[in-house]
This record gives sequence, structure tokens and C-alpha cells, in this order.
Amino acid sequence: MIETTIIIPTFNARDHTEKCLESLARFTDSPHKIIVVDNGSTDGTIDILKNYPAITILKSPKNVGFAGACNIGLEVADSPFVVLANNDLVFTPGWLRSLIATANLNKRIGLVGPLTNAAAGLHVEPFTPYASTEELAAQAAAFKEKNAALVHEVPFLIFFCVLIKREVISTLGPLDESFGLGGCDDIDYSFRAAAAGYCCALDRSVFVHHACSRTYQANNLDLKHLLLEARARFKKKWGPLAP
Repeated sequence: MIETTIIIPTFNARDHTEKCLESLARFTDSPHKIIVVDNGSTDGTIDILKNYPAITILKSPKNVGFAGACNIGLEVADSPFVVLANNDLVFTPGWLRSLIATANLNKRIGLVGPLTNAAAGLHVEPFTPYASTEELAAQAAAFKEKNAALVHEVPFLIFFCVLIKREVISTLGPLDESFGLGGCDDIDYSFRAAAAGYCCALDRSVFVHHACSRTYQANNLDLKHLLLEARARFKKKWGPLAP
């Protein structure tokens, strides 16, 4: 039985996508399927994806952003868990198994995220630069040993990597695409989950590496401007609750 659908939006940044998929293939030992939603890449990303015949490739004719691409994947995902992940991640041994175990701790937990080296929010954990995936895996194992069973409820998660229960998606529906390309759709979804009675959990035993903002850089997008626009929309929607 396929337990988890992993949805990865792509828009160029081909080399990072390849590293991401290689680490998924190597370190994901729970039953899963992968859906890549491409936002109109022109750098050969599609050619890279064809090297992975088990992956389902969905194409958007234009760049609909992270939220829009995730929503395309969510329309066809039917597994008990869904992971939304950036294409500039490097995964580590047992990452998915641990996130699922945390999600199953109690019914209130609706979303679970890992630690990483670069992200907003409470996800960041200092790490030593690594020269190989073996060195990264060793660091991740050390985090796992140090932080075993450390799960913290947090007000929101950043969706560079997040596991969501199917029942949460069924209750909330898709991500809000009105925030555009600048983010805040993840914090919005976290708040919507809280309003529906679910909580967000940070699993501090799981560490994945995040190159961070590579899609913006690869496509010369003005991240600062996009972030300001998204935050303005978020404050308008959530008012005094906005962080």
C-alpha cells in the first residue's frame, strides 16, 4: 500500500532537482510515490525527470508558483499522507518514516515538519558543512540520536518540507494561491489547520538539507519584492493574528 505521496514543484534549477530525487531514492524507505509538477522549466529539467520512470510528471503551461503547483499535485494524490517538498532539498535516512510516526502520535497533529539548515520559523538547526551525502547522513543520524522523541507544537510550519494528513487536506482544501510567488501560503495553511482543530508539530529528530531559494535565484526572481507583496496580503487576511 502506498502510504505517502510526495509532491515536488519544479521550475528550472535542474541540478538541485536531480540531487533531491537521488536522495529520495536512496533514503526513503517507507512506501511512497512521487509527483513532480513542473512550472514550465526550460533548462532540461524535464529530461532529468524522464530518467526516473516511476515518477509521475505533471506539467503546468506557466509558472503558477509553489502553491499552484502543489494544488495540481493534490488533485491526484489519494494516499493517507502527503508531503510537499521543495526541489532543492537533500533528504536523509529514515526521514519519512519518522515524520509519519510523529503524525501518528495523536489525532490533533495535522502537519509535521523537520529541522533544516536554512528556513524561516523554528526549523533551523546549526550544522557543519558537508562534502558528501554520507557526511550529511552522519550529521542527521547525530541529530536523530540527540533529539529522539523531541516533538514540539509550533504555531506554523514552513513548507520547504511538510507532511500533511489526508484528512487535513480533505477538511481545508487546497493552498491559497492568492499570495502569489512570495510565500505565506504555508503559514496561512497552518493557521487554517489550527482553526479547524489541528496542530503543527516540529519533529526535531529529522534533519534535511535545504539549499534555500534556488528556484528564485535560477530564474532571477525578485524574492524581496515578492515576499513583501505576500506578507501584505497575509496581514490583510489575518489582521492582528499575522506574525
